[in-house]
Amino acid sequence: MKPSHLSRRRFLGGALATGAAAFILPSLGCQSGTPRKVFSPNEKLAVGYIGVGGKGGHAVGQMTHEAFAAFCDVDDRQAADNYRKYPDVPRFKDYREMLEKMGDKLDAVVVSTPDHMHFPAAMACVAAGKHVYVEKPLTHTIAQARELARAVKKAGLVSQMGNHGCSMNGFVEIREIVEAGQLGEVSKVVCWTSRPSSDNGGALWTQGVTEVKKGPVPKEVNWKLWSGGQDDSAYSPDYLPFKWRGYYEWGCGAMGDMGCHILNPAFNSLQLGTPVTARAEVSERNTFSFPRKSKVVMGFPAKGRRGPVELTWYEGLSRETFSPEIENALAKIGAKNNGLAIFGRDAVLVCAEQPSRFAILGAKGGTFDAPRPAEVYARVADQHHYRNWTNAIRGKIPVTSSPFENAAILTEAALVGVVAQRVEGQVTWDTKRMSFPGNELATKLASSWKA
Repeated sequence: MKPSHLSRRRFLGGALATGAAAFILPSLGCQSGTPRKVFSPNEKLAVGYIGVGGKGGHAVGQMTHEAFAAFCDVDDRQAADNYRKYPDVPRFKDYREMLEKMGDKLDAVVVSTPDHMHFPAAMACVAAGKHVYVEKPLTHTIAQARELARAVKKAGLVSQMGNHGCSMNGFVEIREIVEAGQLGEVSKVVCWTSRPSSDNGGALWTQGVTEVKKGPVPKEVNWKLWSGGQDDSAYSPDYLPFKWRGYYEWGCGAMGDMGCHILNPAFNSLQLGTPVTARAEVSERNTFSFPRKSKVVMGFPAKGRRGPVELTWYEGLSRETFSPEIENALAKIGAKNNGLAIFGRDAVLVCAEQPSRFAILGAKGGTFDAPRPAEVYARVADQHHYRNWTNAIRGKIPVTSSPFENAAILTEAALVGVVAQRVEGQVTWDTKRMSFPGNELATKLASSWKA
C-alpha cells in the first residue's frame, strides 16, 4: 500500500482545509518583545505535553518537578501508563484543541510526536506564546527547521531540542579538548550506528521497505490526527508505534534520529556548520523508505583556524576497521554499535552514542597523557536536559544547551545527509539559496516532505 498525500497536504499546507489555521494564527501568540512571565521561587511551570507515550512518556517522567497541566496524545495505548498515573490531568487528542482550551493555563509545551508533526505542533505552540521543547530531529525538512528557529527567536521564547547529550559534561569537555589543540589539526570524522539494521544488532525499526500491509485503525488511535490529515485507508500497522521512523513520509531515518546524537560532539567541538557536499552509497534506493544500509560522506569547508573536514556516516552497515587500540577503546566505552571518532594529527578522540563516555588515544596508537584543559564552557546543572530548559524559562540561565537557533543548524546538516540518501550521486548544498544546484529533486526535498 502506498501512502495517500492529498489530505495530509491540506492538513499541513497553505489552505489548512481541516481547520488548523484557526489554532495557529499569530494573534494567539505574544508579539516579539513581550515581557516574559516572572516566576516566584516556589512556583511550578504549567507544562502541556503533545505526546505522552514513548519519548513523551520519558519527558513526563523527567518533569515531575513541574506541574502537569495538560496531556495530548492520539494513541491511547501509548498514553495509558501516564493516564493511569495522573488521572486528573486534562486530556486531549488534538494539540490545537489543547492550546485553544488550555492556552491561558500553559506556560510551556513539550512536543514528542513523530518527525512529520514536529513543525506544525511546535509552530502552533510558538504562535500561542508557549516556551517549547521538541524532540530530535527538530523538523522533517530543512526549510521547517529554519522557519521554526526564526519564529521562536522573534517571539522571544525559550526553546530546547531533545538531544540530551548537549547537557552532559562530556559535550563541553570534548569541545574544550579540541579547541585547546590537544588532538592537533582535525580533518576526518567517522560516525556510525547499527540502529536500522538487524544485521549489526540493536535495530529498533525497519528500513528498505517497499510496501506495507493494510489493516484497520485500532479504536484507540486517531489516525487522521496522527498522520496529519490522511483518511483511514492510508493506515498501516507497520507504522505504529515506533516503526514510522524508517519511512520518508513520517520520519528522517537513522541519520535524522541518531545523527542528532552521534554527530553532535564533532559538530559542536569543530563548529562544523552545514556541509557543502554530500555523497551517499546505499544498499537499495526506493521512493518509500530509507535504505537498509548506507554510507554518507559529507564535506565541511574550512572555518576559522581549522581546515576542511570530511565526515563519514555509516548506517546499518559495517564501518571501516580501526587500529586494535581504537577498537579496544571503543569496546571499553560501549561504542561498537553507535559511536564517533575524531581523527586529529596528534590524537584520536572516540565517543559513544552520548558524550558522557569518551576516550583519547595517541594518533599512532600510543597513550595520551596530556592533562585536561581548563574549563571554558559552563556545565549544565545535574546534566538534566529538561531542567536546563525550565531553568532558562525561569531566567536562572541565559540560554538552554540546545536552543532552536543551534538545533536548526544541526538538523539541517543531518538532513543534507538524508537528502543524499534519497537521491542518486553526489549533491552540493548551497545553504544561502537553500538549494542543491543541478538537482531539482534534492532541492525540492529541502522544503517538501514529498518527493
